[in-house]
Amino acid sequence: MSRSTYPAAVAPAGVGIVHLGLGAFHRAHQAVFTQEAMLAEPGDWAICAVGQRNPAVRDAMSTQDCLFTVTERDAEHEDMRVVDSVRDVLLASDQPDRVTAALADPATRIVTITVTEAGYRHDPATGRLRADDPEVALMSMADHRGQ
Repeated sequence: MSRSTYPAAVAPAGVGIVHLGLGAFHRAHQAVFTQEAMLAEPGDWAICAVGQRNPAVRDAMSTQDCLFTVTERDAEHEDMRVVDSVRDVLLASDQPDRVTAALADPATRIVTITVTEAGYRHDPATGRLRADDPEVALMSMADHRGQ
């Protein structure tokens, strides 16, 4: 699948949203709702999605010109749609300068983030923050230094 062979649902648009997080939740919800909004009111509201560490989704989406399919199912129906609201996919760990440029771009009007249960850094047994987690400790040190 590529933009050259797929008849776009959304008119060509520039990026106006940078989304931090490239998981299934974002793709199945925010990207879909953004596509619906752009169909109702065209404008430069396409998404530049930023993954944090794992290149798998970025690489898969890049080979498909950022197009992907979402399936909605209920007991009686199964509807599939191609989502084309994502225009660029970056990986923060590999492309920090491009991520910074996207965030600083005057055309970027909204920055969003998805934090799902895997990102909460909590102990499932207690529900408390895992203060001994290396990333939590690193963030805590940065907060104390005013960074």
